[in-house]
Amino acid sequence: MAILAFKAVELDVILGWRAVQHKELQNHESDKFLSYFKPCIIRLEGGHATRFKTPGSEEFEIKLYVCKGKGVVHVKQVPFSRSMLNHDYVFILDTKNKIFQFNGANSNIQERTKALEVIQFLKDKYHEGTCNVAIVDDGKLQAKGDMVEFGVIFGMFAPIGKKILTDDEMILDKDSRQTL
Repeated sequence: MAILAFKAVELDVILGWRAVQHKELQNHESDKFLSYFKPCIIRLEGGHATRFKTPGSEEFEIKLYVCKGKGVVHVKQVPFSRSMLNHDYVFILDTKNKIFQFNGANSNIQERTKALEVIQFLKDKYHEGTCNVAIVDDGKLQAKGDMVEFGVIFGMFAPIGKKILTDDEMILDKDSRQTL
């Protein structure tokens, strides 16, 4: 955080003290601030060491993202684990040849719409527009195609458990309900 403050002052000096600064809190960003980042800001797991990798410097890594929120939908990369999946949100699984959208049974239309925008962004930016996209709906008893492929990737041979919300998630959900 100290580096951020130092760089802000450095930028002020370079711009002759004419810059205007605005503070935005993570997960509580204003709509105007979020509008500058289309389709969204994707928060990545890990520290500074994970952000300085050059493209193509390693094999493709499967990534899992969660889209959650009412009104303003936040997208965050989460650890690739079956235990992360739940019925309340939309998840995006980005594999080498296919991107899956898993619509939790209790997810809302805003989360599903935002996920489609993010999938298009991922497809264009990281897959050169050539990978396949599959939509998997939670609770549908489909024993074929994309649902089976999605299940095999996660080793899903049993139902997804009920998600227990953390304190941060309860605060985010409470704030989201207040904005409606």
